[in-house]
Amino acid sequence: MGGVNETSSAVNAFVRGLAAFATALDVKALPEAALEAARLHVLDSVASIHAGAAASESAVTNGALRRLTPDGGGAAAAARWCVSSRLTECDDIDVLSCTTPGSVVIPAAFAAVALGGVTPHAFTAGIIAGYQVMTALGAAADGPSIVYGSRWPTHFGAAMTAAATTGTIIGLSEERLLHALAIAATMTTGSAGRISGNPTSRWLTLGCALQSGISAALGAQAGLLGDESVFSACLDLDAQHVALVDGTSLAIERTGLKPYHTSRQGLSATEAFLALMRDEAIDPQTIEAIVVTVPAQYRAMIDRAKRPRSKTESRGIHYQLALAAFYPDDLYDIERAQLRTEEARMVRLIDAVTVTASEAMSAVYPRIWPGAVTVKTAHGTFEREVEHPRGDRENPLGWSDVEDKWAKIFRSVPATVPIASLAASVRHGDLAGLLNGLLARG
Repeated sequence: MGGVNETSSAVNAFVRGLAAFATALDVKALPEAALEAARLHVLDSVASIHAGAAASESAVTNGALRRLTPDGGGAAAAARWCVSSRLTECDDIDVLSCTTPGSVVIPAAFAAVALGGVTPHAFTAGIIAGYQVMTALGAAADGPSIVYGSRWPTHFGAAMTAAATTGTIIGLSEERLLHALAIAATMTTGSAGRISGNPTSRWLTLGCALQSGISAALGAQAGLLGDESVFSACLDLDAQHVALVDGTSLAIERTGLKPYHTSRQGLSATEAFLALMRDEAIDPQTIEAIVVTVPAQYRAMIDRAKRPRSKTESRGIHYQLALAAFYPDDLYDIERAQLRTEEARMVRLIDAVTVTASEAMSAVYPRIWPGAVTVKTAHGTFEREVEHPRGDRENPLGWSDVEDKWAKIFRSVPATVPIASLAASVRHGDLAGLLNGLLARG
């Protein structure tokens, strides 16, 4: 029984710490680097919502959500924005927790804006708090390990993250925010299933979890009470993992961006291959074999569906490298309506890829998610390893990079939003303009 009490005490203290962090945030005292990171993640996430809302994959899920809340409004639309952002597979990701914070935090933040009376400082505080809560929960749950089993770290943290984001923006006290987190915890489950067919219910699950979190924050604001004792039972966290969570560094500053449509697990190897093709001027027609080396933890995850039949399967490393060789612009195509699996040269290269695991790479995971490629050609063998691909904190994307990324992605969907206009609105703190644009799109 002592072990149970110890865990319960540790988990309760952990969540209380999250509430204290959120309510003590003073945006004016934060370093400019953190504020700039927040703005850049807002731009990336808002763009992902616009792109995803225009993608065909969102139609079924967002159609169901519209039937649930036909009267619309920001809070009702938040679940749809979450769906639209996450399904692009171009949204941001924190490798230490294996969560995608922006797909939950930014929709929740704009749902709070729709309630009215939100200042830019409160909006920024809510975003920074949301990123902190999502990544802390994911890390405490050992997200980089459980993600390859039956649990989904982002879904696990979604309700409490949305509650923290919304609650911070609307000005809940620490006590009230703790009630909001307790209410949201009762709505929390990390299990989302592994649906291989399309259309998947995965995005609906996440969107509804976000909406539950917003409801928890509004309920707490109205005076509803939560029970702090539910944290250990509902979250099922291990005291040792909770103790390892670093709550001192700002998660918004370390959360990475993706340069195009890809799983993060396959990104380092794809970037290594692109760099090798460019630097060595390799003619893809001369490639005889490609060996991809990654950590053992995600080798099987990327080594799948050599000849994909769906967009989800097309993110396997075999197809991604074939695209990188012959159709690099297709890496930005979030629709993947046309899979080039009937093209002889694509098929030949897809079949030339093998994937292996490295003990050295496995040892540095999840702090680093590396990838290496060895390319054998008729003219020699070339090797390249990437530890920090474009978008990682150590190799960041800047404003022009993010604008260029979304300009290319928008070509694959009927989204006519000028990315330069979105960027200007974010820089100027035009929350009303950004919200109106999201409502019109989503």
